[in-house]
Amino acid sequence: MIGNVYEGCEPVTLPFYVSYPTVDENTLREKLFSATLSSYSTSYGSSTANRCANVARAASLINGKVIAPGDVFSFNDTVGHRTIENGFSTAKEYVDGKSVDGIGGGTCQVSSTLYSAVLYADLSIVERLNHMMTVGYIPLGQDATVSDGGVDFKFKNNTDYPIKVSAYTSGATITVSIIGTDWEPHREVKISNTSSTSGKNTVVHSTRYVYANGELISTDTLNTSTYMPHEP
Repeated sequence: MIGNVYEGCEPVTLPFYVSYPTVDENTLREKLFSATLSSYSTSYGSSTANRCANVARAASLINGKVIAPGDVFSFNDTVGHRTIENGFSTAKEYVDGKSVDGIGGGTCQVSSTLYSAVLYADLSIVERLNHMMTVGYIPLGQDATVSDGGVDFKFKNNTDYPIKVSAYTSGATITVSIIGTDWEPHREVKISNTSSTSGKNTVVHSTRYVYANGELISTDTLNTSTYMPHEP
């Protein structure tokens, strides 16, 4: 039966086209992690020795982390538990609106510095929460609080290429950079944080503007951050 189906059939010529990639392997290898997409620094010069150590420890734990395209970075998963065994010390931190001693105090400065670097790299924010009260090391609206086993900071690599987190401390400054592949070198990101008051609270509305060759190409309403007044 099968043989009868093909008897008398004429041969058919199918066109064949070769499509070459616009970017070859060598070019791609040269481009990967060749550009600093963003960089942000904050200072902790007035911190105690333990807080300084915690900032340095958390920075070392996120340094070198690679995020594949489409993957989500979790600060808590990357840093791990804030314990003595994991290299953290006791320092001041915010808990329930009060400044108290806790293991890992100062870690939020690392997550906040990372958050700002992520904003300027135009990456997607998955999870972010501001502190209950204002912090002095970063503009209002650009902080990202975290807690061990609780509040997390997460972002997504929404680019087409892997990205890498670079984080280091020098003197009393932490610098976090997002390293990746820059196929659009003429892009610029600006962040606007507009403050207002609501009763005793400070409310900050944050917006991200992305420009290409000087022209606005996207506007992203980031978040609304509400800060309680500091208790005396």
